Amino acid sequence: MFRRARDIFIGAVIGVILVGGVMSAVAFNDMDLFKAAPFSFQDLWLMKQARVILETYHVDGEEGISEKNLLHGAIRGMVSALDDPYTRFVDPDELKEEEIELQGEYGGLGIYIGQRDGKTLVVSPIEDTPADRAGLKPQDQIVKIGDEVILGWSQNEVVNSLRGEPGTRVVIWIRREEEEDLLKFEIERENIRIQTVKSELLEDKVGLVRITQFNQRTLFDFRKAVYDLLGEGAGSFLIDLRNNPGGLLSSCVDIADQLLD
Repeated sequence: MFRRARDIFIGAVIGVILVGGVMSAVAFNDMDLFKAAPFSFQDLWLMKQARVILETYHVDGEEGISEKNLLHGAIRGMVSALDDPYTRFVDPDELKEEEIELQGEYGGLGIYIGQRDGKTLVVSPIEDTPADRAGLKPQDQIVKIGDEVILGWSQNEVVNSLRGEPGTRVVIWIRREEEEDLLKFEIERENIRIQTVKSELLEDKVGLVRITQFNQRTLFDFRKAVYDLLGEGAGSFLIDLRNNPGGLLSSCVDIADQLLD
């Protein structure tokens, strides 16, 4: 459930490590840097050889190789070697998109997506958004957006294609496990304001608090929901986290602090 928070955390940590490495390199000579590096001299030499071969023999080598793409590709390779579907590297552009979402308002469909084994999957639609009303379900695989097959697209590319100005429409094609044919959805984008906390008083004075994700406003909305339910006579509480894809780790911790001694 906390995959998204871990994604952002890992991206931030790796970013700090890289910055620290660059800053430290200024004060060391090459041999000191080799000693301080997490790889052996032989490993670093192998990486350097691979870089030279790419620059020399790559078919598009005359167009130049992006330093950023090489660096990010190497980091993604290291993370991929963990074989952990819930851990991924978030580059700066992707992080900006996730930060927009975590602020709680954007133009789009209201859908959380993730990638696994080269597939782009629906993590969950946000309740009462265009994606939810259209009938998208968790684990739906997005195959096409408009006329474009998205095989090989990064998550950031998919997100950018799904988002847009409210009132515009987008066609997406879905592969669903129990269906033989692809499913076509034409959905109108809306201004998505994410209400992360919903509440109601059930029978026997049980206060139901549903948290749909963890963003910057969740703690405030959670406290308000609890106080309102107490005012209505709630004597106990049920916290519903179903289909919650996660979010800000700090928000998760803050909510837990409200519930645990």
